Amino acid sequence: MYGTIENLKDSFGSKKDLLLQDITDEQLIMMLEDQSSYIDSFLQVRYDLPLPGTNAMINRFCIILSKAECYRLFASNDIPEAVKEQEKQVLKDLVKIQKGEILIMKEDALDDDISSKPVYFGDWL
Repeated sequence: MYGTIENLKDSFGSKKDLLLQDITDEQLIMMLEDQSSYIDSFLQVRYDLPLPGTNAMINRFCIILSKAECYRLFASNDIPEAVKEQEKQVLKDLVKIQKGEILIMKEDALDDDISSKPVYFGDWL
């Protein structure tokens, strides 16, 4: 699962208590897990899952998507414009990751393998 409940709650700022008053931690965990699976559907095209370690960008994506989903489900779909824009940008970035236009992990490239080996031009070295 990407992101944490604490980060998701904190992302609502001053609206946290009002919006999340009737939402349980279990519901938030399910939301984070659902959004993590959604993100994985983009990542699995290019990367072996699960990703090793943590990735701040992917965690942030999960928080943004989960926050928008909270507004959809628990605030009568009254999503603030800033949250809508963040969600749109995350979706664009996920497509870019899927296409390889944004790399979230170093990929082994043929050039890296060649340049890391010493090159000898004769027997005298």
